[in-house]
Amino acid sequence: MTSIPGEIIDLIIDEMGYSKDSASLEACSTVCRHFLKRCRKHIFSNINLTSGRLYQRFRVLLFRNPEITAYITEIHIVNPAIDSDVDFATLCTSSFPIILGMLSRLRNITLQLDPEVLDWHTMPSATQIALQDLFQRPSLISICLRNLEHVPNNILSRCIQMKHLELSSVGFKPLSHEIKSWDTTFHQMESLALSNQTPTTAAPLIHAMTQSSTSLRRLSVLTCESQNLQFGFYLMKALSNSIESIDWGAAEESELPQDIIGLESLPRLQHISFLVTYESLDPLGIIRELLDRVTVDINIQYITLKVEFSTVLDLVNDEGNAWKGLDAILSRDELSSIQRIVLTVSDTIRERLNAHQPDEMDRSISLLLQNLLPAARARGVVFIDLREEFSLIPNRK
Repeated sequence: MTSIPGEIIDLIIDEMGYSKDSASLEACSTVCRHFLKRCRKHIFSNINLTSGRLYQRFRVLLFRNPEITAYITEIHIVNPAIDSDVDFATLCTSSFPIILGMLSRLRNITLQLDPEVLDWHTMPSATQIALQDLFQRPSLISICLRNLEHVPNNILSRCIQMKHLELSSVGFKPLSHEIKSWDTTFHQMESLALSNQTPTTAAPLIHAMTQSSTSLRRLSVLTCESQNLQFGFYLMKALSNSIESIDWGAAEESELPQDIIGLESLPRLQHISFLVTYESLDPLGIIRELLDRVTVDINIQYITLKVEFSTVLDLVNDEGNAWKGLDAILSRDELSSIQRIVLTVSDTIRERLNAHQPDEMDRSISLLLQNLLPAARARGVVFIDLREEFSLIPNRK
């Protein structure tokens, strides 16, 4: 039997990992020690703790095999309401800080809590200290915080390698001199996502980013209340020479202030994503406003329109009326640089489709979507992609 070079075996195992073929990885890990080591790199690279039960299993595995911490580069900690078998908050009081201290090579962390069960100020002090130490690791490049209140202002002050930050419904403690230390945090920031942020959080964050000479490439404002919308436009103006991609969520208001920065003032902007929701009185108001104000040629090449509706009847009854104005604007010479307009559906709609007959529903929705922008479709720039993944933060590997 001809032996296969170890490098080729590694490539085959890596391909299984990239395609997330967990069953094959687990089978290969039992072949020999070399296979085991390479398979563990993928099996344990991403840990999702979404319940007390999963946490308990992970704790036992980690204490029995502490060497697997060398392979953990990403962890998602989501505190559910109350697990039926294990109270996640109770588990955090003992072993959780120890486990956090073992994650020496962590690159990406998501921390999402339920304030009714566990919040920052109700965490045990040992857990708070462990999290603060974790955020200071030089290996950490991506932080996602959701549903947190009373977060210390200095928790981000030493994240000097951070490239990606998402804040969703996060409240920091009252502002103090500690907030000034943020100015040294964002030098390497590439993407920022804001959702449901109050002025007490967003304002100092914006100040720090504008003072730190950051080269922010991607900006996401996923819930566009009037305040968040203003924060987004302020950042666009302050960082206009670096932003390449913008993601907008659904906006409460369809009219924009006259003094906002125009898209033509963003010389590196290539991609814009919008959430189009039929819960709004004017689903395309913000999009039309932004594009309608363009008076000179711009460099935007890609637009993603992510449609969200209550029922398919929303699209049927629309008959394109909400889209005719947008279709006309997209036909202007100033927007001739656009190469691709992707029509897709929101994550909520995607989950709903998967629960029924996905293939049949995909065909029905695709037929409805492709008729929304007839002029753009005639130019060959409209693409229907119901499988497109729309994430707040880009690939963080």
